[in-house]
Amino acid sequence: MRYNWFARLDDTSIDGMVLLSNEIDQYNYYSSLFTYNAQDPDPFIKAAHVLNKNHVFKYMIAIRPYAVSPEYLAMMISSFEEIHKNRLMINIVCALGQNEENSLENMVTQKEKFDNHIFRQEYTRNYMKKIREILPEDSTVEFVISAAQDYDIETSNMYAHGNVMFYYNFLKNHHKVKNKINMVAIMAIIRDTHEEAEEQYNAMIKKDLQKDTIYGTEDEIADQINELSNLGATDVLINAHRIHQYSDKVMPLINKLAGKRQP
Repeated sequence: MRYNWFARLDDTSIDGMVLLSNEIDQYNYYSSLFTYNAQDPDPFIKAAHVLNKNHVFKYMIAIRPYAVSPEYLAMMISSFEEIHKNRLMINIVCALGQNEENSLENMVTQKEKFDNHIFRQEYTRNYMKKIREILPEDSTVEFVISAAQDYDIETSNMYAHGNVMFYYNFLKNHHKVKNKINMVAIMAIIRDTHEEAEEQYNAMIKKDLQKDTIYGTEDEIADQINELSNLGATDVLINAHRIHQYSDKVMPLINKLAGKRQP
């Protein structure tokens, strides 16, 4: 099992990414995912800026295919690999962005096509086919597609190195993933006692997040992650509930589970 950090709630300013990178390296994560939001600065550029060549973890950058052409993404990947090979993953997300981005509303062309989810699914498949064709053979980038629907999982199996699903969807669809990376995204609530963790779980304000959340003591969380491995998970993408208060429990736990630095 490999462990990946979901930097959804972290400080991703330049200084914040430097501190987070040091922490991720210290605790032996395989990668860290930086999300896409059209209103935020580009994590791709910032990752290239803060990259420490003494570290080994990978920057996993989320990309929405409608936001950048496959040709230009290939250029970005090749440039990153000139700086340092084997340090980059791309998370392809074919769903629409957050409403506040207005990224489709302001599209210059083809807004009416990208509004259609079937078009977006087909476009993503063609996008992946194209980018895999034009990248150099010696490229070390790894692609993972965020996919829970059958067509999208099939695209992942055809053209990506792996697939990532949130916990609830993983439990239903994990057996459909055929490529080498079968990643499950979870939120973890870790407390000293089961009762404390359960209390925090029940107190979650966004109830829709509960279906993707596991909770318990360190040993209970470790057992739940082992169960995911038994279901075929190769990777866990994890973030902490109220990370700024409790990441001191989640980060070291992964170091304990990993046991040693991952290749």
